[in-house]
This record gives sequence, structure tokens and C-alpha cells, in this order.
Amino acid sequence: YPNARAVINAIAGKNPDMFHEDRSTRTPYLIPEGNKHIGRVEEQRMLFTAINALHEKNIADIPSIFVIRGESGMGKTHLLQKVKEAALRNVDKIYISTIDLPALENVIDEWEQNLLKCLDENDKPILAIIDNVHEADGKIAKLIKSLASRILERKSIDAYKGTQPILLIASVGLPFDKIKLSFFADVMENNLVRIIHLFPFGKFELKSYLKSTPAMKDYEIHDSWLEALHSNTGGIPREVKEH
Repeated sequence: YPNARAVINAIAGKNPDMFHEDRSTRTPYLIPEGNKHIGRVEEQRMLFTAINALHEKNIADIPSIFVIRGESGMGKTHLLQKVKEAALRNVDKIYISTIDLPALENVIDEWEQNLLKCLDENDKPILAIIDNVHEADGKIAKLIKSLASRILERKSIDAYKGTQPILLIASVGLPFDKIKLSFFADVMENNLVRIIHLFPFGKFELKSYLKSTPAMKDYEIHDSWLEALHSNTGGIPREVKEH
């Protein structure tokens, strides 16, 4: 067996073959077919609605900043990947600016230059995707605060009328250092910002996840085994992948 968890699952589920190491199926087991995103239906609906509104430059009546919060392993990064994929379907209509933190100084410099260029040209709406805002400090923290402030000001200051809309979608891990993230605290408390909380999988989502993988789709997943897996992983997607 590949690890102790596999042994526990084999015993608890009374199916030793299901968890035995198999190099040909272990990798597909970890990822749903087509890298499908399981669960988070309402969260995806909100984000995709905002992206569609951005494409149509009709973002006035919906939040311009979304903050995805959740503990490590909840799927924040994967959800952002799906957001980017949705946006890329109409990449000719918008600018997409992404950065994953922490990042090297040259990566931050390049992201800043590209973002400022987009803002200056003002000929397309902008989608900014920032993963792990809680890792920001120094220069990048100031950039993110400035961008967020500009977005929120567009909602109420006439001087910004005529400028292209901006949509910011960011992730924040839990727990986070309140002092380090103080630059973003005002943003998260603003009533114009939509906070999306990611919680662990329930048993239904967990079963859907397993049935979407090539290695598990042909197995009958018994309730006793599902109960054991949910108990061992807490329903945390990353923990599920490691089993």
C-alpha cells in the first residue's frame, strides 16, 4: 500500500484491492476526468455571472471584488483556475491579469507593468486574479490595496465614469496573520465586496468527486467506506486526494 491511510481505508472499507498501490491508476485517481471542478456550484455561479457581466461591461449592479476564503486544501486555487478558464473563452474582450503569491520580485514587477499598461490603455475591461493574498507584503501589498481601492472608488466617484470596469477575484487562506493582512482588512469589510467561504466536502460532494475520477468511477462506493474516508479527511479536498 502507498501509505498508512491506504491501509486504514482498506481495512475500514473491507476492500483491500481498492487502495492497493497501482502505478497505472494512482495518478488518475487524484484528479477528476477533465480536471472537472466538483461541488462549489453556487460559488461558481456567482463568479461566472460576474465574468459574463464584465465581458458585457455591465458590472455596475454586481460586486466588483470577490474574496474566496478557506483553509489550506479547500480548493481555492482550483476554483481560481476554473475562473480563469471561463474568462479565457472571451479573451479578446477583456484583459486577464493573474499572479500567484508568494512570487519572485521580477514576477511582481512584470505583473505590475502589465496591469498598469492595461489601466492606462483603458480599452478593455480588466479581470485581476490574485491567489493567496495573505502571502502579500511590501510592494505587492501596496499594489493590491491600490487596485482594490480604485475598484471600489469606481462605484461612487464620478471621475471614474468612462473608465473600463475592473473585476478582482482573490483568495485568502485561513487562518491568516491579521497584522500582515491588515492592508486588505478594509477591503474585506467593505459591503461592496462579496466574501465566498469554501467549506469541506459533505458526503454527497465527496462521493461525486470519487465517481468523477477514472480510477474510481467503475467502483461501487459503499456508505461505510465513504463514512470512513470522510471521517479521516474531514472532507478537505486536498486530504481526499492523498488517500
